[in-house]
Amino acid sequence: MNCPKVSLLLPIYNVEKYIENCVHSLFKQSYKNLEFIFVDDCSCDNSISILRNVMQQYPSRVKDVRILSHARNRGVAVARNTAVEQALGEYIMYVDGDDYIDKDTVNLLVQRMQDTGADIVLADIYFVYEKKMIMHKVPLFESPQQYLESVLKRQVELSVWGKLFKKDLFCDVRFVEGVNFGEDYSVLPCLIYNAKKIAKVDVPLYYYIQYNANSYTRNLNLNSLNQVCAANEHIASFFSDKDIDYKTVMLQSKLYLKLHLLKSVYKNGYLLKEVVNRYTEVDIISTQLPWPDRLVFYLSKRHWYSLLTIYLNVAIFLRKYM
Repeated sequence: MNCPKVSLLLPIYNVEKYIENCVHSLFKQSYKNLEFIFVDDCSCDNSISILRNVMQQYPSRVKDVRILSHARNRGVAVARNTAVEQALGEYIMYVDGDDYIDKDTVNLLVQRMQDTGADIVLADIYFVYEKKMIMHKVPLFESPQQYLESVLKRQVELSVWGKLFKKDLFCDVRFVEGVNFGEDYSVLPCLIYNAKKIAKVDVPLYYYIQYNANSYTRNLNLNSLNQVCAANEHIASFFSDKDIDYKTVMLQSKLYLKLHLLKSVYKNGYLLKEVVNRYTEVDIISTQLPWPDRLVFYLSKRHWYSLLTIYLNVAIFLRKYM
């Protein structure tokens, strides 16, 4: 196997409780031809000090480490852009500072990429809770088109982390500054569109921490709701001049985004009303959804919020315990 340079890209902002474990998992990679790009997004805790301390335990890796610093906090989207713009690797992989990876992650992903000629290689994921881990099987997609459809329908993880990308896919793709909640959704569909082939390693390699209370994804409010919608508008702009059925693609995207948001904010009356009043053009096509999801739209369109809350509480309970 050839050993092209791989850039591991990690944005850092106030992850002092987790970064030591994360960085150990990066420096312990069995793959040797790596560069490590850490972007300090003006952390106000000890994350960078911990990173530097761990570096001293891996002297052979130090020469391959670059720590880039923002003069002010600019958000994870800009941090991801800073990292990819400085990356020298032929392949790149994002890791979040509160997560960690298996020691053979890069080796297995590179091998699969070279064996298949793929542009993106996926792997299964461990969801890590405080007292347990649950393995999440990522589907094997036959084509980028199939993968793109699953992403737009929010049937799979929408993250950029835990995947190996050819850096060339980013030639016309960047994260949207200011979109730090749902920021990966502003990029992942574009990368998939640019790809010619998708492959997968059929083992879990990425450990996704679920108990970081400070994570962006734990803090849904009006601002983050607006950012999620902004990410969707960015996707609309990207696909507007592409050789696909743009209107159908974006209606599907808006439909499944609205469904996702309704299920996410139903306990917050103010946010629920905000979501109900957005993307009203998709309400008419909600009839194409399976009946449990059609019922979500039916109740929300009629502003029967109490019934919607009861219904979703019961549905979530049954899904969790049955």
